[in-house]
Order: sequence, then structure tokens, then C-alpha cells
Amino acid sequence: MRKEIYRNALFKIIDLIGGYLNEDEDVKSLFSLGADEIDQQKNDVFPLANIQLQSIDFQNSQITFEITHLDIRDENKNNVEDKFAWNDNRWENWSVSYSVLLNLLAKLKLIRVDGIEFVSSSDPTIINKDFQTGLDGLVLSVTFWVNPSVKICEC
Repeated sequence: MRKEIYRNALFKIIDLIGGYLNEDEDVKSLFSLGADEIDQQKNDVFPLANIQLQSIDFQNSQITFEITHLDIRDENKNNVEDKFAWNDNRWENWSVSYSVLLNLLAKLKLIRVDGIEFVSSSDPTIINKDFQTGLDGLVLSVTFWVNPSVKICEC
């Protein structure tokens, strides 16, 4: 995490989430892109995490982010004898995404800094060979409460 003055809670939260994901050994790259902007042809960026602003609720002082963890599905062209294992690594991808997001949530639930507190998270949605190029992973939403009376920066 960067040590600087933040303009508002939005920057503080994105930096907290990004800092935790940067520390995870199962996250090679970290982005804030739309699904159509992720270049699936660049194999050297996977596994990746992506952070998107999902919503801002001024009435209830809440900010929600969508966090995605993705990796490339490797398909084995050889005949596979194990009928359950199939011919790819989908279960490995989901397992790693599960660990990354579970570890992230454990850290986010402890946040109580500068008038920012974890509120809730959604159940993860499974990404199954998505984006026409075969990416697997999980995506979930995380909501924070922001104390509107706390000023992070008088910018």
C-alpha cells in the first residue's frame, strides 16, 4: 500500500484492496479494467486480479467494488483416463481463486480505518471458461461503509 494522502475514501479503499492483492503470491497482475479490455492473449499476466467500482450509495454511505480473480484454462490434448479430472485445470483455477478471494476477505473484514468499515460481500460467482478464450475464476462484490463526516484530505 502506498503511503500518501488520499483525496477521499474511494482512493483509500482501492489502495487497501490493491495492496492486499499485490501481496498474494497467486496474483501475478492487478488491473482495473472492463472485461472487454483484458487482453487474454497476454499469457504472462495470468493469474490476474481485477478491481472495478460497482456502485456508490450516497444515501447509506456505502461503496461497492467488484473483485475478480482469473487464470487461463490449460487444456490437455492427450486422452485422459480419469473421467472426473477431464482434460483441463478448471478445478485448480477455481481452487486458487477461492483461496485468493477468501484470504482477501479475511483481511478486508478487519478494516476500520479513516472512517471506513467492511459491510458485506456477495457469494462468489463462478467464471467457467469465459471471455471466449477460456478463463476460469471467481468474482464477488465487497461493500464498505464510509463515515461521511470523516475527511481524509482537505484537497
